[in-house]
Amino acid sequence: MAVYDRSYAPYAGAWTAPASRFRVLARYALSELFEGRLTTIVFTAAFAMPLGGAAFIYVRTNAKLLAQIGASGGQLSAIDTTFFLGLMSWQSFLFGGLLTLLCGPQLISRDLANGALPLILSRPVTKTQYVVGKLAVLFGLLSVITWIPGLLLFALQASLGEDGWFAAHARIPFAIVAGCGLWIAVLSLLALAASALAGRKVTAQAMLVGAVLGGAWAGNLVNAVFDTAWGHLLNVPELMRALLEGLYGVPLEAPLPHAAPWIAIPALCGLCLLVLSRRLKAKEVVR
Repeated sequence: MAVYDRSYAPYAGAWTAPASRFRVLARYALSELFEGRLTTIVFTAAFAMPLGGAAFIYVRTNAKLLAQIGASGGQLSAIDTTFFLGLMSWQSFLFGGLLTLLCGPQLISRDLANGALPLILSRPVTKTQYVVGKLAVLFGLLSVITWIPGLLLFALQASLGEDGWFAAHARIPFAIVAGCGLWIAVLSLLALAASALAGRKVTAQAMLVGAVLGGAWAGNLVNAVFDTAWGHLLNVPELMRALLEGLYGVPLEAPLPHAAPWIAIPALCGLCLLVLSRRLKAKEVVR
């Protein structure tokens, strides 16, 4: 519309509240993610393990059913801290990692590749709201398949288990939420930083895999050369292993002390936020 016509008018409709504008970005990004069939398949398959855990808890706590199959509760694995640590670790590392690898790298790279970022940030959306909107997508998806089923399984066991089981295992719900929440934060920030750096989905996926596997390889190399275990500070899975063992209160098998991940993981998240701050710009000067 030509300016001299003077027939244009500013938008006069209702404005979305500033605090909830990130939800607009999250809603559209989420709808685009499930256009891919593979994402839907992995997301659906992620519920198999929690359903299997629920079936095991029901059988383990049902005396009549155990008698019908000729077994006793003592012949089956105990439902305790180790059970939930193993279940949530596999659920978070396997399905959480797969879903992040499929969904995370395209959240920002698509906007960068299509030149949409200046257009989005020219609207009443700040850079922080943009990042929060993208993070909300991954936090929502990964929460649905990790700590939410974990809490439901804990509630199922607490309701069916013997008296005193809840009091004896009261730290498990906190460990489930804190452990899964920190793993989701690490995965999400790594994926968004790779997406912002690469600018293309495939390249960002390769960078994300390289950050995890390459860090593990570099950590093992440092350990071998300097005869130490501190090289595992570069190994994200080992960091999470030490953190989870501390949260669940199981005997430490990880080579790092409990305090190490509480220093290394915030540093890693801060580095990812720095990358996002530098790469996401509303405008660029082309010389």
